[in-house]
This record gives sequence, structure tokens and C-alpha cells, in this order.
Amino acid sequence: MKNNINLLLLTILSVISTLNVQAQEFYLASTNTRTEVRAEYSLNEKKLERAIEAYQRGLNHSMSAIVESSMFNLLVLKIDYPETDFTTVLKKLDNLSIYGKTSAIRYKAHVTNAFIKDPTLFLDVDVIEFNKYMDVEKADHFYLALSNVLQNQLKPTYN
Repeated sequence: MKNNINLLLLTILSVISTLNVQAQEFYLASTNTRTEVRAEYSLNEKKLERAIEAYQRGLNHSMSAIVESSMFNLLVLKIDYPETDFTTVLKKLDNLSIYGKTSAIRYKAHVTNAFIKDPTLFLDVDVIEFNKYMDVEKADHFYLALSNVLQNQLKPTYN
């Protein structure tokens, strides 16, 4: 029984990983310069919908790392495809921002939700600079930059 559960978990992770790779095919890494170069690649509408669906499933995962990775990848998709409709994930992000398993998930869900709903709030973030080096390992730096912009928008009110 335990082996069947482990096999099922590995299969699920493999499927999510495969979909993740498909959704991020538009990045090429240069091993010599340790920089990333933008590929001339764009997802067609069907692949984009499938990627969003895969990340939405990732938001429901029991492993925190998969949930956080899915949120980050939704941010990347929003940056690359700003006209795409992300309303299917907004309710889940709202829910995660309140009931997420960890404080990191709640925090990142709130920031991701705010970015998807209104990217114009984050015009002060140099998305192009972050986008050159965008990968999951640097996600926390990107979230920090986004949250700093949100925090700077808070103005003290004096009565």
C-alpha cells in the first residue's frame, strides 16, 4: 500500500514537472555566461490554458514547495502574457492568502493575487531585469521586490 502511494506521488510530481517544463520552454540558459537569454518562443493559447490549469492544480498540492512554485510560475506567465485571463486562479489565491498552510504561502498568495489583478501597482519593479534571471531559486527576491512596492504605497494618514 505504501509503495502504491509513493508511486502515485512520484507520478503526480512527474506530471507537474513535465507541465512545468512545457510552460517554461521560453527560457534558454547559457552555460558559459551564466545568464539567461530570452528565446523566441511563445505558448499558443491551448498550451497557455493547459499551463494555467497545471499551476492551478499545483496550488491545491499538499507540498508547500509545489504550491509556491505554482504561484511563482503564474507570476511569470502574467508577465509574459499580460492579456491572458487568470480569473480561474484568483479565487484559489484569495483562499490561499487566508488559509494557506504556511505563512510564506499566505504571503506569496497575497502578492501573486495583487500582481495578477493589477500589475500596474508594480510599475516601480524592474520586471525586465528580474525577468532575465527568472527562475524558481530567485523567486523570493522577486516577491520581496513586489512586496516592497506594495509597502511603499502605504502612506501614513494623519487625523
